[in-house]
Amino acid sequence: MLGNGVIGILSETCNKWERRTPLTPSHCARLLHSGGGGGTATGVARIIVQPSTKRIYHDSQYEDVGCQISDDLSQCGLVVGVKQPQLEMILPDRAYAFFSHTHKVQKENMPLLDKILNERVSLYDYELIVGDHGKRLLAFGKYAGRAGLIDFLHGLGQRYLSLGYSTPFLSLGASYMYPSLAAAKAAVISIGEEIATHGLPPGICPLVFIFTGSGNVSLGAQEIFKLLPHTFVEPSQLPELFGVGRDPNQPARTSKRVFQVYGSVITCQDMVEHRDATKVFDKADYYAHPEHYNPIFHEKVAPYASVIVNCMYWEERFPRLLSTKQIQDLMRKGCPLVGVSDITCDIGGSIEFVNQTTSIDSPFFRYDPLNDSYHHDMDGNGVICSAVDILPTEFAKEASQHFGDILSQFVGLLASATDTTNLPAHLRRACIAHGGALTSLYEYIPRMRSSDSDFSVSPRLFFYRSWQVSLSSLSDQSRRYLAVVIVGAAAGSCRSVICQVGRSVHSVISQLACLALFSSVQRQWSLATADHLLIAPRLCIIASVTGTHPAEASGTPPPRVNLQALLWLECTLHLDATLLQLHLDTVLLALALVFGCARTYPGFFLYAKFEKIYKGIFLKIPELTVLVYIPDLTGRFKAKTVGGTMPIRRAVHWPVGADDRVVLDQIIDSLTSIANPNETSGNQEKNKMSLKVGKVQESDIKKGHNSERKTAVLILGAGRVCQPAAELLASSGRFSSHQGYKACLEDDSEEQDDVQVIVGSLYLKDAEEIIEGIPNATAIQLDVMDHENLFKYVSQVEVVISLLPASCHIIVANACIELKKHLVTASYVDESMSMLNEKAKSAGVTILGEMGLDPGIDHMMAMKMINEARVRKGIIRSFTSYCGGLPSPAAANNPLAYKFSWSPAGAIRSGRNPATYRSHGETLHIDGDSLYDSAVRLRIPDLPAFALECLPNRNSLVYGELYGIGHEASTIFRGTLRYEGFGEIMATLARIGFFDTEAHPILKDGKKPTFRTFLLELLKSEDVDGPLIAEKDITERIVTLGHCKEQGTAVKAAKTIIFLGFHEDGEIPASCQSAFDVTCLRMEERLAYSSTEQDMVLLHHEVEVDFPDGLSENHSATLLEFGRTKNGKMTTAMALTVGIPAGIGALLLLENKIKTRGVLRPIEPEIYEPALDRLEAYGFKLTEKIQ
Repeated sequence: MLGNGVIGILSETCNKWERRTPLTPSHCARLLHSGGGGGTATGVARIIVQPSTKRIYHDSQYEDVGCQISDDLSQCGLVVGVKQPQLEMILPDRAYAFFSHTHKVQKENMPLLDKILNERVSLYDYELIVGDHGKRLLAFGKYAGRAGLIDFLHGLGQRYLSLGYSTPFLSLGASYMYPSLAAAKAAVISIGEEIATHGLPPGICPLVFIFTGSGNVSLGAQEIFKLLPHTFVEPSQLPELFGVGRDPNQPARTSKRVFQVYGSVITCQDMVEHRDATKVFDKADYYAHPEHYNPIFHEKVAPYASVIVNCMYWEERFPRLLSTKQIQDLMRKGCPLVGVSDITCDIGGSIEFVNQTTSIDSPFFRYDPLNDSYHHDMDGNGVICSAVDILPTEFAKEASQHFGDILSQFVGLLASATDTTNLPAHLRRACIAHGGALTSLYEYIPRMRSSDSDFSVSPRLFFYRSWQVSLSSLSDQSRRYLAVVIVGAAAGSCRSVICQVGRSVHSVISQLACLALFSSVQRQWSLATADHLLIAPRLCIIASVTGTHPAEASGTPPPRVNLQALLWLECTLHLDATLLQLHLDTVLLALALVFGCARTYPGFFLYAKFEKIYKGIFLKIPELTVLVYIPDLTGRFKAKTVGGTMPIRRAVHWPVGADDRVVLDQIIDSLTSIANPNETSGNQEKNKMSLKVGKVQESDIKKGHNSERKTAVLILGAGRVCQPAAELLASSGRFSSHQGYKACLEDDSEEQDDVQVIVGSLYLKDAEEIIEGIPNATAIQLDVMDHENLFKYVSQVEVVISLLPASCHIIVANACIELKKHLVTASYVDESMSMLNEKAKSAGVTILGEMGLDPGIDHMMAMKMINEARVRKGIIRSFTSYCGGLPSPAAANNPLAYKFSWSPAGAIRSGRNPATYRSHGETLHIDGDSLYDSAVRLRIPDLPAFALECLPNRNSLVYGELYGIGHEASTIFRGTLRYEGFGEIMATLARIGFFDTEAHPILKDGKKPTFRTFLLELLKSEDVDGPLIAEKDITERIVTLGHCKEQGTAVKAAKTIIFLGFHEDGEIPASCQSAFDVTCLRMEERLAYSSTEQDMVLLHHEVEVDFPDGLSENHSATLLEFGRTKNGKMTTAMALTVGIPAGIGALLLLENKIKTRGVLRPIEPEIYEPALDRLEAYGFKLTEKIQ
């Protein structure tokens, strides 16, 4: 069965709340239909899904994309799930992938492992699938943090109510109560707005949230916290919030309402201090000797905490964050702590009194420290505690989508694999068992099971986390030699080497007679004489080398070495070089002074590539990845190779920071000189070790709010559209009405840095007005025709947004390509821009055009509907799209029921463009002069109050080709929306001559006739000097001249003419040379929005789909957005719906979510899926319906 390409998806049975799935219907569709070869391109032939009535995706959704629904998975070679299945569900001679936890050797999971081995199952554990840089590829951490904090805020409102305080938190639901993560975030933003407007009761302020840890779980929780109006403070600043000195026993509440909450992220340095008061905190020493440190969290931090959000990893050898006795003492002193959200669900762990798990439907218990009692209610004394162990399933849809996005990239390899040898390294390492036996990396499990120790391997030890040692703790008297062996990623990971540090390091080493480690395909060999060290093959070892090689002593030849890299570090001057030659084919000095792990120390990954010839054997090491951390060392050390001795530069007070390039360069220079001591020129010898640097992707670096690196975006153009885009980009880390944009729906990727926005305009004053009140924003004067200045500013940013006239985009695009910067525009991609496609690809640049409303959001909504129908093998029979910028009903207070938020000239010209569309198989062409007459009445069923009409919008058939439906849809129509009656009035005005662009004789030679005179001229009235004409006179004249056939239309046109003031005696400015000029002037004056009036954007798609089973469906999608008022200033809906998508496009490029290069439109899933999610989180109302 193995390798037959048939995948089974389990029905989750471990918990009633488990609604996640490893692969969503969309993932299944891509796996089954990619390349048009029935999935052969992906290695997946069929997918069988066990039926489930609680899975977040219905069975029918899987059926629609070609999956089979069956309880019987016996035909499947690979079975995937999220959590471990029931034992009786495991079939023999198959491959299974799920979170098994069996590698941790916990007793409760051993029956599962025994079943796996007995049934000769190949077991792949998601938790062990690790990328090249030590980061787990499949994880739900951020979703746990997001759901955990939302759930706690939900309970916090109830707890405060029981204490007599009404707070905005009371209106927040639990995470699972919302249909999406975006909706949950919108709810948090809503309560944040209430806090910012009305404040919090003085009796609970300052409200302080303490976050432990800085991994994905903590980042997810902080992501939700940042949706509230907030300020982050350093732990040392906490006493100042309470208006007290440094005495933690004197917390004091404020007497005024506070309009924000406070957060503080703590690290181990804030939790402990050295017992020796003369010594400063040293992280390396702390991890090696936690017994030398005393806890201080209960004294320095906890007295000021309202909420503790626990997201950190903890082991028993470290001091607790908060013990039962400490919380009891704190509460007697009046500590303001209200609750603990233990998202790690570490029962009896770092927070001792959290002694039980809770559930999604009953997420809290109350601990009363004064009585040392536990209660399952919100009333009474004490603190509320939450410890739910299945939090990510509360956002089952997003969590499944995120998980499947990664899993679907390699699940086909697992489905088609008959053994593990041909799998990529990251999948081989994740295989715990194969063919009834444990794989070599996990042969430690039986030894640990038979051991008396109750130690279980932590999943956090999987990569680069095996040991910590402080050289300063080793005296010359206590050891002779220290050897450190590091095996590279291809040979295994550092998961299972645990040096128990109950005793000092040197005492452990002194008890080791000798130790060595070798690895081969057939056999692993190791020897340790102390029970303080647990060893797994191909891993990191700390050892003392004191005598003869044990294999030589026994007369047994040692196995052939298959190590990827070897590091020997000498701490004295007595290393016998012969010890380094004990039947080793290759000895490499890789790095010196390397202590730490990716989870523990800030710093940089150092990648070393080697080529070495020794004893005639050529060994090429593809890549060794290690984390460099330079502690405060006080001694001088030397390292030896077989060929001689290299001095190691003394490394004193070398802090390694992610942005400290000078210090980093010193480290690299030092390590390079170690590796290449004889290098005196640019010519490299064959035995060279070359170094390059990459930033650490995940560490315990405390991301302080003042230390974040700023990326930059240049916005060209300072019109109305600019401000929403600038506010969106610059609003990272602060609260606003649209705070949720950045945090919304982000995958488990790195948190986006603050964005520095540069707004460039031909006139500096315009740019300065745009950025007023926007943090992280700068105004500059910039003329894009000044190439020197343009290149200067483009070179300083990562992304450029051009909101200039379309004719200027090509100049900006060429500059971006030359400087390798991405570009976003909201304009149509014309031929000149399309011609830059290959040039942009070659430069590695993305030019994202049509990222506005129309074009822009219309593309995204359309392609989402079309692609969803295609996944179900649907055929598009009809596509109609309507879009328009209109006054809100309250502002449609003129005869035309229309106002301009942009130039009337542009709007009038666009209404005179010819149009082409297809209707029921017939292609129709509309002349520009007849466009207004072609308007037809339109009603949208879900918006019956709007009396609308639509006019054909240019060439609709182009979109048939763009969307890939031109060959199948018999109707393709795109129309412009207006209120009913607009077309007939504008057509009448056009026939009268109001839109004529030729110079009019009455306006020549600097003449300044009155508007009344001009009107009478257009109406061909002979009584120029007669009395003021009225609506009735104008109506009769229009009918007489034959400009319209219906009296009612003539009346509407006359009312419009009167409203625009053409009957008045004011003089026409000399700048007006044509009737078109005069009309635009009058419309700009009379049809403008007041400062308090709202405009409105309405976008509506309708798609008719036929399916193979004969079913037909009508799909619709609607966007309705109104202008928004903030701080007394109105931002138009048109500006929002053009500026926000452009800003989102820039963010997606900054985050590298858009990986395709060249000239693009937002018609691909990698663009429109995250963009639509963020638009919804921003507050745009996007609704979809199927009938």
